Amino acid sequence: MKKLHLIFLILFFSTILFGQNNTKYIPDWNSLDQRETPEWFRDAKLGIFIHWGVYSVPSFNAKGEYAEWYYKYWREKREPVWDFHKKVYGEDFHYKNFAKDFKTTFYDPDEWAGYFENSGAKYVILTSKHHDGYCLWGSKHRPGWNVIDNGPGVDIIGTLTDAVRKTSVRMGLYYSLPEWYNPIYEWTNDSPKGKVEKYVQEQMIPQFTDLVNTYKPDIIFADGDWDHTSEVWQSKQILAWLYNHPAIGEYVVVNDRWGKDVNFKRGGYFATEYTTGMSNTSHPWEECRGIGDSFGFNRNESIYEYQTSEDLIRMFVDLVSNGGNLLLNIGPTADGRIPVIMQERLLQMGEWLETNGEGIYETRKWVHQNDGYNVRYTIKKDSSAVYAFTYEWPKNKLNLLQIKPDTGSEIYLLGYDKPLEWEFIDREGTIIHIPAEIRDEFRFPETAAYGFKIIGEPSVLSEAYNIETKDNNDFDKLNFVDEIELYFPEKPGTHYYYTTDGSEPDYNSTKYEAPFKVNKTSTVKYFVQAGGKVRSITRQVVLNKLEYDSPHKIENPVQGIRYKYYEQNIESFSGMNSKLLREGISKKLHPNDVSNAGDHYQIIFEGYLKADTKGLYKFFLRSDDGSRLYINDKLIVDNDGRHDSSDEKIGEVALDEGYQKIRVEYFEAEGDDELILEYTLDNISRTKVTGENIFIEN
Repeated sequence: MKKLHLIFLILFFSTILFGQNNTKYIPDWNSLDQRETPEWFRDAKLGIFIHWGVYSVPSFNAKGEYAEWYYKYWREKREPVWDFHKKVYGEDFHYKNFAKDFKTTFYDPDEWAGYFENSGAKYVILTSKHHDGYCLWGSKHRPGWNVIDNGPGVDIIGTLTDAVRKTSVRMGLYYSLPEWYNPIYEWTNDSPKGKVEKYVQEQMIPQFTDLVNTYKPDIIFADGDWDHTSEVWQSKQILAWLYNHPAIGEYVVVNDRWGKDVNFKRGGYFATEYTTGMSNTSHPWEECRGIGDSFGFNRNESIYEYQTSEDLIRMFVDLVSNGGNLLLNIGPTADGRIPVIMQERLLQMGEWLETNGEGIYETRKWVHQNDGYNVRYTIKKDSSAVYAFTYEWPKNKLNLLQIKPDTGSEIYLLGYDKPLEWEFIDREGTIIHIPAEIRDEFRFPETAAYGFKIIGEPSVLSEAYNIETKDNNDFDKLNFVDEIELYFPEKPGTHYYYTTDGSEPDYNSTKYEAPFKVNKTSTVKYFVQAGGKVRSITRQVVLNKLEYDSPHKIENPVQGIRYKYYEQNIESFSGMNSKLLREGISKKLHPNDVSNAGDHYQIIFEGYLKADTKGLYKFFLRSDDGSRLYINDKLIVDNDGRHDSSDEKIGEVALDEGYQKIRVEYFEAEGDDELILEYTLDNISRTKVTGENIFIEN
């Protein structure tokens, strides 16, 4: 009864406060799910996220962590925030004291809005209130903890909204449903249900409705919902009110973070975060991430944590080709400056879009998302053109594998106003010829991705079903030992013609009838026929037969590995020329047992790996920073260069049973000390190389 009474009051007073409206939606998922996401969002493709608040004053966390979570880390005395806080501000300095240093000294909302528009973004989302509860407007529901009462004395939301709405960019707001240490609801506690309800009724709903009515945002990014269901947050009531709102109901867009039970199920769009996005959904979605690894500005980040413009543009193209948007975050400094590196990335994105935006805005996912590693497709929403983006300059020609233009179609390189010559060749695909006069004209930032426009809705080549093996599928090269069995997936009415000697297949080649075996290094080429027509380009898989490495005979093996230690600031092993500082024996394959410097050192490990089973070993090498693996003096995995431990490289070698010589090279530039070597024999389970399976000769 209490809930029904509350729902009635919310809807009743909403009608009184906001005027009569022809209500279309009620607080019921069956009703709310009927609302289509306004099309402007799917057309927009690029938005700018802004994380700015009290956390921008300390602007610190570990590399790879969110600086906007400083309050929680400080409160829980978590490292490295706690140690940093004591050293810089003092143990007794409270987080809320940062508000007095949150300034707008260099804040220029018109300048900000100019950067957003010039980036090619079509909407911007500002954090109105993050999890620390600090409000970027004079919220009467958070007295003493907002920009007017305690801070710069400037209505940041109001001033930025006015500036953005002078441009072509739409204005949106982020809103955290909970707050970490709110007096009536401490998020970090297992609060009784009634306390959550009190917070929702007495602060969250009144504050949220006041925010919306005051600034009328085009888009709302809710967050922090994951501890409770949509029922606890009363999300159905809020969304019904939003969808029926007389001022913004027709065009407002909302995400899916309205309760732990509705993520990726309900809402105007699904919101992913620091991922590769989504691929298997027709529902609108958006990937949000920073240019670096944090949303709020993190002074602890170096140039290596920031994405290059090339990386950002290619990621953006990949997301759009899968039907998604990109919400790219910036983190201004405490005094209102957008860091120069972020300005640069925004303008580089805009420069690329000025030439290539035609193939991005108002497009949808095409039937084929990609053409292998380097090509991504989009299609105009009215089907007037398909766009192919290639990540590498094609020089004299571009081969598109999954597309056959209509007879008489014209193909253009975006940024060049003359049509290009093209031809379709059976089993080779569409060949676009690049004239000599433009081969050397396209330079940065176009080098991130080049867009080609194919006018009309071309015919689609059906999938060239990939040849498969027992343990692997979807490959173009494969190592094996002894022999390997290959087969094609069974598809009604589908036939395969193949060769195993690298020659071009035709209808006189072997017609696939049953799985077949290969026992030597070979190149298999094949094409697909269905419905009496060739339905794919010719594809190939290279099969490389490996011979077993013989084991070494060692006397009195003992566990451990020898190391040589060096110190030098290098970018890759090619620059290593320092003198040996010391050497010894380590109990395990990890730099922490050996190093005595925080950064700028190198270690070479040497010993023997005991192979308990004869077989094909696949090795996985991850490190922060560079590493290389040699087995029996052969380079098996090359993971050289500066990067973090998320970059994994793979290599294979055939080993006979016994002791095999192993050498691992590692260098640390900056950041974490991490070195992980694993292997598998079955492509399922991994074994980590530790102190238990490495040996030296005593």
